[in-house]
Amino acid sequence: HYAKKFLLSYDEKFPFNITSFSKIIVHNTAMPLGSYLESRNIHYEAFEDAGGIFSVPLLLKENIEKTYPKVEQWLIEHYKVLNEAPNCNKWYINYSAQKSKFKYEKTEDFNPIVLLDKMSVVNRNKILRIFGIITQEVSGKDQRANLILTYPLSVRLGIQQDEQRLIYATLADLFLKDEQPIYLKPHPDDHVNYELLTNMNIVPPLVLSELLKYEVGVPFYCAISAVSTALNS
Repeated sequence: HYAKKFLLSYDEKFPFNITSFSKIIVHNTAMPLGSYLESRNIHYEAFEDAGGIFSVPLLLKENIEKTYPKVEQWLIEHYKVLNEAPNCNKWYINYSAQKSKFKYEKTEDFNPIVLLDKMSVVNRNKILRIFGIITQEVSGKDQRANLILTYPLSVRLGIQQDEQRLIYATLADLFLKDEQPIYLKPHPDDHVNYELLTNMNIVPPLVLSELLKYEVGVPFYCAISAVSTALNS
């Protein structure tokens, strides 16, 4: 069976004995490591892939169906790594981001923004630099900005890139206030060139959406998107 061979490659390539660790914490169990740990009955803990995904995993499932190789899709379904994950002892999830009821068993509240805001400026900046963010001082209440978070519609739904760019330009015209600056943050899988939208400030795609207020230095008055779990946070 090809799936078994796929998992065996992990045994061959790990430069260490994975069972030698006292604790294993995984981000995104949908990646092959989650399936591997479940297949070997190795206990671990995990972070939810994005805010609110734990209680409403539909977006993650759609992403898996459209972008993951068939063997990985089969492993995810076979080992039930989304939320059920029998060998996952604890899920770290953002309770405030969940939009549906969920079982609190094996979960612990984890809200990274709350934790960051509680840190000293020095320690917070150390964490943010790991994510490539050079922090700006957050402006006062008299200044606000608007935010657009894109979704790779051309990749996932097959529309033309020009059409996708037009969608977000239209959203800006319809919903955002002209007197406030507009920041557009592309999804990491979105390869559309938004530099043509000259009335917007383009944020690097790899900056985490949840950390944008530190990158931009201005609180957001309004944030819109076709699809984005970051709006749950």
